[in-house]
Amino acid sequence: MSTSTRLATIAALVFAAGCAAPVIDVARAESRRPAAAPAPNGLGRFVATVSPETYLTVEDTQTGFLVIAPNAHPVVLRSNLDSSVEFVQAEDGGDFVITLTNNTSEPQELGTVTLAGMRLGNVIEMGDFRHDSKFIEFDSQGQRFTTAGRIYPDDLYSPVGVIRNDDYTIGMSLHYPILEYEHRVRPLYYVPGGHYAATGPCWNGEFGLLGELPPGETRTYTLAFRVTSNDRHWLHTLVPYRDYFQEMYGAVRYERDPRPVFGVFAAANGSITAENPRGFDGPRRPDENGWGPWADFLRVAPQRGFHRVMVWSPTGLFRQNQQNNYPFLFMSGMDQYPMLRDTASLIRQRVADNGIQVGFWWGRSSQVMRSWDTADWEPLDPDNPEHVQRGMRELDLAVARGATLIGLDAFVYAEPWDAYRWLEMMRERHPEVKFVIEPSGPDFQHILAATFTEGLHHIETPPLLQDFLIPGHEMWANTRFDLWRQFRGVAPTDEIKNAYWRELAEMG
Repeated sequence: MSTSTRLATIAALVFAAGCAAPVIDVARAESRRPAAAPAPNGLGRFVATVSPETYLTVEDTQTGFLVIAPNAHPVVLRSNLDSSVEFVQAEDGGDFVITLTNNTSEPQELGTVTLAGMRLGNVIEMGDFRHDSKFIEFDSQGQRFTTAGRIYPDDLYSPVGVIRNDDYTIGMSLHYPILEYEHRVRPLYYVPGGHYAATGPCWNGEFGLLGELPPGETRTYTLAFRVTSNDRHWLHTLVPYRDYFQEMYGAVRYERDPRPVFGVFAAANGSITAENPRGFDGPRRPDENGWGPWADFLRVAPQRGFHRVMVWSPTGLFRQNQQNNYPFLFMSGMDQYPMLRDTASLIRQRVADNGIQVGFWWGRSSQVMRSWDTADWEPLDPDNPEHVQRGMRELDLAVARGATLIGLDAFVYAEPWDAYRWLEMMRERHPEVKFVIEPSGPDFQHILAATFTEGLHHIETPPLLQDFLIPGHEMWANTRFDLWRQFRGVAPTDEIKNAYWRELAEMG
């Protein structure tokens, strides 16, 4: 994405599942904990039943309280499709198996599926699973109310939702093969009005199915929900999704590396001038001096405690079309500068060949650009041979110059299912390379690549959902100490930096 005037060097701390800190173990500990003695009815404390109209009731059998009670809202809504709904009871909840068929001659919107009638009161907390696993409080004040709906997989890690009050937690998840169906979903919670409120205030949990069904086709979705009391961890309510996800996608396909990464910028927007059109920064300018000074600087990174390095903007930046920085041509962009091109092998010779893992940050990695400093780009399509050829050329050059780490900048412009296939293609071509998705990617891409987020802005909790779904995953956090004063009000001393790194590491 676009650069800002930054320090020439930053440090990005890597964290991942499997750290020793006890708090990180909660996700796997909860999933491994021996099951409680089964209830006499075999359905647990919270028993779910449905009426012939598929209206749902969930009773707390210890207290008699109806945690979910019908409000006349159907499971399937806003669709011209033929639908059938089968309910399967499960311990402490159940699954709605929903079949949608398009018997018309035109594509039809998929509509919504809803878990209706949750009796949790006005004040609830909702899980925010974009970057970590925080909970946010909402107060409906007894009125119609809607929480913000994040879209999966663009801005949400998994197609799940968790809502709770002081007594109960309800988790819902949507199980569907996104790589086959190729559409997004938007989970949200709201307090309904009108005749849906006639039985009293309640919350509905909804998944908007953001796509169309072609004529003559049929699709099946499972809306799973589980209920627990708040003396048990909220992750219990997402066990159905964990099991579905792991069966669908399998285990993580790379080896987690917990070592920190030393990040450096070879160029910055603030350094762009008529005399320096690519913005190469500082005394080690590779356009004037070749890559030797940078290689000498990076090869002593172990003296600073770093055995992994990542170079941003290795070919410089666009001057006229800065909206397209960092450039897609992150390797072939050196071709116009013989000093850059002919000395790039020094990164391999002096850094990678000395046992330091080298990475390059692939700017605008899903936006194919055909020339330098261009305003034009196309979303990467793995079915387009030209796109594949251009992308593989950049990747091959990076590997030839010593890279076994590739950062995938702005990896959101390709469709997410296309991005998954592109990851598979790149991994097949260069299995020795680890890829890192930016911004933080969804669960099914995280199986193939590490993921990157801005620690200073987004990380408040351990990555519990990531740990739960993908043991052994890798996450990177950009600590951005150049912005510390702006966001925290003080200059970051060495003591502050070390404390913050420890805090992130202890969260996993």
